[in-house]
Amino acid sequence: MNEISIAIKISRFSFASEYLTAELNLQPTHSHCQGEQYSLKTAKGVVNKTYAYNYWEFRHEFKTAEWVQPLIDGFVKEIIYPRKEVLKALSNQCALEFFVGIDYYGIVNPSFHFESELITILSDIGAELDMDLYCFK
Repeated sequence: MNEISIAIKISRFSFASEYLTAELNLQPTHSHCQGEQYSLKTAKGVVNKTYAYNYWEFRHEFKTAEWVQPLIDGFVKEIIYPRKEVLKALSNQCALEFFVGIDYYGIVNPSFHFESELITILSDIGAELDMDLYCFK
């Protein structure tokens, strides 16, 4: 099974993350505030770090052998498109990113096809596109 993550990420905002939660009517799957500390495990041990900026994320995760494109299209249709105007307004106050991460195991099919409508939506809201593909075959 492949592991697929699709998310809308919002960062570098100066207001409370609860504002984003209310405006988007979505509970974040992760958020943090600038200045909060966190621990990172490294080969040399645990390192304590501090978040450099505010961050809010809504993510769907899948374990599937299905081609990723229908999952991407569904996320955009169900999560991003209904909130397009709110996201567009937010893009003037923060950074937006549309994220697709895939860990391929076994059958590898790292192909995508972004129809012009999807590209237009992401462009209209001012979102960057981040795609991380890892093949473990």
